[in-house]
Amino acid sequence: MAKPFRHLFRTLAVASLCAAGATGLQAQEPTVVRVPPFDAARDGRPGYFYEVLGLALSKTVASHGPFDIHILKEEMSLERAVTGLKNGKLIDVVFTAPNPGLTTGLRAIPVSLLKELNNFRILLIPAGDQARFDRIRSVDDLRKLTAGLGQQWVDTKIMRYNGFKVEGSTLHENLFRMLSAKRFDFFPRGIYEVQSDFERYQHLGLAIEEKLFLYYHAPFYFFVNDSNTKLANRIETGLKIALADGSFDRLLNSYPEFKAALDIQRTSRRRLLTLAPLPAS
Repeated sequence: MAKPFRHLFRTLAVASLCAAGATGLQAQEPTVVRVPPFDAARDGRPGYFYEVLGLALSKTVASHGPFDIHILKEEMSLERAVTGLKNGKLIDVVFTAPNPGLTTGLRAIPVSLLKELNNFRILLIPAGDQARFDRIRSVDDLRKLTAGLGQQWVDTKIMRYNGFKVEGSTLHENLFRMLSAKRFDFFPRGIYEVQSDFERYQHLGLAIEEKLFLYYHAPFYFFVNDSNTKLANRIETGLKIALADGSFDRLLNSYPEFKAALDIQRTSRRRLLTLAPLPAS
């Protein structure tokens, strides 16, 4: 774990200890929480999901003691991280959307880390194709086109469950090139992702679709091993405290892409196309 990240999380823990006046807890060994390196660092910050986890743990220092978040250095797939979490080795927390088959057997902390933001999608399309999408009035209309998504993503399962044809790739980067080559017609992206994706890949001849919102239920949760009741209860308690005192919303809004996405969600006049959720597993 990079030193600035370790300093940030320990600072949160110490500050929370001092605020609580729980000096007796300072002698305790910290609870070590190991997380995979999924959330990219930026501008000296460790990444949103790590900050949310640190916030939740800091809210419960008085009741549960100090903590130390270890962001593992080795790159790994979501599948490998989940396997490590299920085995009780290497990983203590994973953050992802509920994914039947993949996250089945894990314990979800039922607080959506992005609120409703991960449920709304805006489409990336090939530049010059907007007229095709101007004619779409319903899910049935959109179903005539082909989506592109990651092969293991829950989004793929949701789209296929709703009768869509989906072209997949195991590599995220490949999907933008496949869209450019018109291997499929659209790539659904979170409303907090689509602008940065467009800026990064517009040289491939891509555009942001202008008229549609695609909506499907895909909350982002923290997951822990099903037997790790103590950590699960601590994280859930901390998240609920942060929601109640406003610190959760302040953190979410401190990320410009999330703040902009919330504004789009509230004010956009896009046509809303709603997909059926996956059956409960």
